[in-house]
Amino acid sequence: MIFRNPKVQLKAVNLGFIQYILRLLNIELDDNIIFRLLYTLSTLLRNFPQAQKNFLEHGGAELMVKILDRNNKIAVRAITLMNDLIIEKVKFKKIIFQIFLIFII
Repeated sequence: MIFRNPKVQLKAVNLGFIQYILRLLNIELDDNIIFRLLYTLSTLLRNFPQAQKNFLEHGGAELMVKILDRNNKIAVRAITLMNDLIIEKVKFKKIIFQIFLIFII
């Protein structure tokens, strides 16, 4: 399992797994497979900034917008993935700000 396994996440990023999943999402027609690919992608991206950067650099956000035209189940999964990434980024910025305040005081 990828989730919460930094070694596996790093290996997956280094092997180009994110690009591979994005490519599959772009060409796949079966909604069940798309749903599972989105789940796999979200577990790979969660709490792993390097993977998130890779996702964005390879058109992941644009692909999520394109996927919104699929059925509601897939659209909700894509929106949830993007929402989770935004929440993570906001939390990270708050932590950095708090650390900055500690050093100022």
